[in-house]
Amino acid sequence: MPTSASDVPASHVPWQRFARVLAMQALTQLEAQGDVFFPRLESFVLDASRDPEIVGADLAGTQRDYAVDYALWLAREAWTHRQQTDEQLTAAVPNWSPQRIGSVERALIRVALREFAAIGLLQSPLNEPGAYGEIARRVGRNLTPRIIINEAVELARIYGDKGSPAFVNGVLDAIHHGSV
Repeated sequence: MPTSASDVPASHVPWQRFARVLAMQALTQLEAQGDVFFPRLESFVLDASRDPEIVGADLAGTQRDYAVDYALWLAREAWTHRQQTDEQLTAAVPNWSPQRIGSVERALIRVALREFAAIGLLQSPLNEPGAYGEIARRVGRNLTPRIIINEAVELARIYGDKGSPAFVNGVLDAIHHGSV
């Protein structure tokens, strides 16, 4: 299992993917450390965005700014609404508590569900967008459920284990199609 995105060719990966990677990394830190990590979230994402081992490429300028803004928005949204997303997750896989699901898979599903909410697919409140939400609104105009699911599955393939892509796809597809 890779621990970085270095296996992904940077020329084929938009900054949005890097934002999702950063958000996933931030959420796994929040899972491990709890709310005490929340005040350090911004500095963690900024530092991680400058580390090619974490994001798989050397992001610079506007690309990094967009990735950082979107990652912070996603991570804050996912963490703030984790109870709601965990309820959706539990409904999709009733025999698995969210704590039994791997941290990578759980983080990717939480990120994807917040993107679903951003495009209006889920009836879910969004945090006050503020500065970080502006980038989310711009990105959201170009997102579709299929893009969100495909990105989560691809990141599960890179960062998860052998069964992660199918699991993430099944959960998100069930939620998207309302069978949950």
